[in-house]
Amino acid sequence: MSPNPIVLSNPILDVSLDPKAGALCVADKRVPHPYAYAPSDEMVIVGAERNSERAARLTLLHAPSGNQFHALVALSGSKPEFSVEISTDAEEMPDAASFPPPLRCEKGDWLVVPMNEGILYPVDDPAVAPPRRLSAYGGHGGLSMPWFGVTNMERGVAAIVETPDDMAAVFGRDEAKRLFVAPVWEPSKGQLRYPRKITYVFFDRGGYVAQAKAYRQRVVAAGRFKSLQEKRAENPNVDLLIGAPDVWTSGIDPVETAKALHEAGVERLLFCFLGSAVQNRSRAAEVNAIEALGFLVTRYDSYRTAYPVGKPEQAPRHFDTPDRIAKRPDGTLRSGWLIKRKDAQWPGYEVCSVEQLKEAAQNIPQDLAITKYQGRFIDTTTAAALMECYDEKHPLARSDDKQNKTCLLEFVSKDCGLIAGSETGQDWAAPVVHYFEGMMSLCPYRVPDSGRDMFQYKEPTPDLLNFQVGPRYRAPLWELVYHDSVVAVWYWGDGSNKQPELWDRRDLWNILYGTPPLWMIDNEKWPKEKDRCVKSYNDVCPAVRKTAYQEMLKHEFVTEDHTVQRTTFSSGVRTTVNFGEKPFKTESGKLVPPMGHLLE
Repeated sequence: MSPNPIVLSNPILDVSLDPKAGALCVADKRVPHPYAYAPSDEMVIVGAERNSERAARLTLLHAPSGNQFHALVALSGSKPEFSVEISTDAEEMPDAASFPPPLRCEKGDWLVVPMNEGILYPVDDPAVAPPRRLSAYGGHGGLSMPWFGVTNMERGVAAIVETPDDMAAVFGRDEAKRLFVAPVWEPSKGQLRYPRKITYVFFDRGGYVAQAKAYRQRVVAAGRFKSLQEKRAENPNVDLLIGAPDVWTSGIDPVETAKALHEAGVERLLFCFLGSAVQNRSRAAEVNAIEALGFLVTRYDSYRTAYPVGKPEQAPRHFDTPDRIAKRPDGTLRSGWLIKRKDAQWPGYEVCSVEQLKEAAQNIPQDLAITKYQGRFIDTTTAAALMECYDEKHPLARSDDKQNKTCLLEFVSKDCGLIAGSETGQDWAAPVVHYFEGMMSLCPYRVPDSGRDMFQYKEPTPDLLNFQVGPRYRAPLWELVYHDSVVAVWYWGDGSNKQPELWDRRDLWNILYGTPPLWMIDNEKWPKEKDRCVKSYNDVCPAVRKTAYQEMLKHEFVTEDHTVQRTTFSSGVRTTVNFGEKPFKTESGKLVPPMGHLLE
């Protein structure tokens, strides 16, 4: 191993590896800006040797564990990208390991983070406090797609994680108080188990849009992209989903509610039934009546959590022995959803995904034989982090868990022929579902307890106003990749009518992104909000129908303060939205009013 620097070159990039300084630097010959990765005290470069003209092998010392790792750095022959593949001979990996270290950011840079729909964090904004950690294998607390980036809105770098099942992105601030993000490789059942790989792609123009499009190209090339048009060819009911508000009700007659909306001119509706399995199996007449209006009817279902027998009686499923429950390394049961009531609470336990798949395969066909729902909303499957199970009868690594959950959702959409939805959303499930409920809602910025208090009004928090519905930070990274593959809506505790004073703003986000609204309707809200629901439908859904099958080609911040934004779709439709307080004149001379939009 040589202590001397090694330079890997192609026509676009020079990648410099300096073992003495522990430095990794990149020069993009198209831009006058070098990229430097901050030296790490955790993973120290102790040696390097050239493998070939465009590849080198680094020896690394992982200080927390004392383990030796290897990193193969390989530069593309002609593209502006290089990959880093991590491996080790150590039998155990007790701690997570981070390499490459974070890229040093400059004033004016933004972190590009595909969390739910997506968000941009200005690195030198001291008021921004991003989540400390986003796993690449968890919906609620993770990345929706396994990549992240840095950009100054033109040049930049995207880090695409090739092995995401045991990886997380960790955020912090450097000595200059600027934000950074770095990959962390987590143990898989106490070991590295397989080589970990990340690819850095450099851009001289295009900003976050170019980064998202580069990721989309990889998904398509890998055969992991399935369009809504392809899904419609398999199941014509997909067209009933397009431009359909996602509606949940409580305490009101579902048939009368659906009829009232239909009579008011609502032609598309995704009507969702809550309740126990017994309740949902007794609704055949209601389901038939709503479907006769031309609406799509689905029902809630979940397989993740079970409760001890009798605790509580109304729980969706119970267990008398722990055989079906996932276990931690020490043999204890993995915790699941906690049921809360005013006077009591009951902890649930997480059912191993091997057992979830078995139960769904038995229950769903039995249910459909009684009530012919057109769809199924499988709660938590893509919201919960992938898990490990240490039960000897059904052991799982996270990759196994992902495979089982993919099979569960594919059973719903393909074998049962249903419109399949799941919670929040994850990249790996995109080919086998039709919609994600919650993708529009950035998880850290929802109001507290939005998973439980779905119908109740809650005062908007500063984070919700700034990051969730404010125009400065969020960006449609998910839509730039998957708009024409999966329908995305708000979270049920963060829906269009959660705070009526923000309803107009949420409708504008739906129009801009080409996504339908979500309404939570109960007996108290319905008389006051029926007309507003109809207005929401008329304002949003025709625009969605025009763009839903189309790729989102571009998103732009038209004004410096981001109050005017524009999306462009492959059909030629261009949507301009004005979140500001003054009219905005487009290049063609047309005016977009305050809190208004223009569809061209």
